[in-house]
Amino acid sequence: MKPEQALAHAREQARAARERGEYSEDLSGFQVQVPDRRSHEQLVEWALIEPDLDLVRSTRAWGAPITALKRGAVHVLRQYLAQIESQQSRFNVHMLVRVAELEDRMADLEQWAGRREPGEYGRVDPDGAAARLARDLDVQPAGGDELPERHRPDLPPAP
Repeated sequence: MKPEQALAHAREQARAARERGEYSEDLSGFQVQVPDRRSHEQLVEWALIEPDLDLVRSTRAWGAPITALKRGAVHVLRQYLAQIESQQSRFNVHMLVRVAELEDRMADLEQWAGRREPGEYGRVDPDGAAARLARDLDVQPAGGDELPERHRPDLPPAP
């Protein structure tokens, strides 16, 4: 079977199984509920790459020699892999801070436009999410060497 035919084949097998009564539940209205938002702590945990080297193993027939070979490869490449992990983690953390800065700006604009009350599902403290994340992760926000001051120009009254 060609890869292009696999989906059609799987759908046909599922249809045939439904006709035989193997799928007793009607899942036509089933929907997966995705959480609206992740906490900043969860995003920070995901941003930092920490692979578990104990998971480098093989469960095949020749598992022990293959596992030894894989762990040897990891050992030989550990400096290279550590550099990749650190660069990717640094990028992830800086992107997380940037997204938090944008969320703060959006909260300010929504508050200014009257679409949100102060403290409503946006900022929790006057520092803002970006400043807290930058301080907790010991990184500088994208704005420069210091945490950026909030620019609050004289805006016309909200519509």
